[in-house]
Amino acid sequence: MSATILIVEDNPNIRRFIRTALNLEGYRALEASTLNDGITLARREQPDLILLDLALPDGTGWDFMQTMQSQPDTRDLRVVVLTASADPGMDLRTLSAGAMAFLTKPIAAGELMTHVRRALASPRADPGSGGSA
Repeated sequence: MSATILIVEDNPNIRRFIRTALNLEGYRALEASTLNDGITLARREQPDLILLDLALPDGTGWDFMQTMQSQPDTRDLRVVVLTASADPGMDLRTLSAGAMAFLTKPIAAGELMTHVRRALASPRADPGSGGSA
C-alpha cells in the first residue's frame, strides 16, 4: 500500500505541482487549503506525512503543528514544512516546533521527493522528543 500524504497549502498551483509529483511516485495525495481543513483531514485520515505551508488563510503552520501535538491521535504525525518564507531563524523555529524538515519554495520535484522519502523512512515522532529526527 502506498503512503498517504496530506498537502496543506493555500496556493492551488503549488498544491497541483506537489500532488502531481506525489502521484507520479505512487503516493496517495490529500489536499487542504486552510488550517482548519488540514486539521480535519489529518485527524480523520491519519496520513503518513504532512507537507505544510506556514502561511495559511486562517492561521499558521505553527498553529497547525501545535494543534496536532496537543492531540493524542495526531501528536506523532510526521510534518515537513514547505514555505516561501526564508526569514533568518525560521528553519530552527520550525524544527523546534516539531517539523522533520524545513524546505523553501520554489523547490524542484526531485528534491521534494528526496525529502518525502527521507521523512517516510524515519520513525514517527516521539511525543517527548520535540519532533526532531
